[in-house]
Amino acid sequence: MQIDTLPRLLALTFLWLALSGCSNLLVNQYAFYPTKHDASVPALDNEWVNEIQIETEDGEQLQAFYYPQPQSTCALLYLHGNAGSAYRRVDRLRPIADLGCSLLLLSYRGYGKSTGRPTEQGVYLDARAALNYLKEQGFEAQQTIVLGRSVGAAVAVDLAQDQAIGGLILVTPFSSGRDLARAQGLGFALWLIGEPFDSQAKLARVSAPILVVLAGQDRTVPAALGKKLFAAYNGQKEQVLLEEAAHNDIMKVAEQQYLQALKQFIRGVVN
Repeated sequence: MQIDTLPRLLALTFLWLALSGCSNLLVNQYAFYPTKHDASVPALDNEWVNEIQIETEDGEQLQAFYYPQPQSTCALLYLHGNAGSAYRRVDRLRPIADLGCSLLLLSYRGYGKSTGRPTEQGVYLDARAALNYLKEQGFEAQQTIVLGRSVGAAVAVDLAQDQAIGGLILVTPFSSGRDLARAQGLGFALWLIGEPFDSQAKLARVSAPILVVLAGQDRTVPAALGKKLFAAYNGQKEQVLLEEAAHNDIMKVAEQQYLQALKQFIRGVVN
């Protein structure tokens, strides 16, 4: 084989992958970094959080953690970021659970003890299953606030489409997967990835009040992408910029400002 034919063959291979629908495989491969747990990891069940299982419409069994609040009139569905698992976030979310809403922390398929493998379309199904679980607990859609963090914000926007939820909180969100790829210096690969996690395009079908929380020192998801998403929304909206926080240290650097923003928003949208 002549050396000068290699670039052409590689280009044809990537073109074939893209045209055959394998762009989804590339996105799913690089968008999710789950930590998997087995049965040796002890279940959590104490006075303030219960480990539960939720079944999706396509048959996956999802691990989740439910923080019931007696007499609460609202529920908060928490959709985490792309790395680790929900298990390691249980204690970190106690301050958010203490804001007054019953809280459901979901572990996507392939994360923690959840079955399956994470995919973009799969985690959207997971979020729907979690919302249905809250309905079974007596919380109507308008009593439910959905909070998405990082890639979880994209999941939250997808879930909020055509849903009369009480509110939508997007923490360090990005406008679309393509915009995020550009921001991370991967613009040359855009033709391979399709239109993943396109939150901006979905906003036209969202009617809930939105709170967007941005981190001023975020190098993973630049605040500019969250600002772009915020600007594109025509409904009721608020924006909070945590100037000193980065992508992964909000609760360490700006906990009180963050919790106060959540508390005010929740009070404003839940009767």
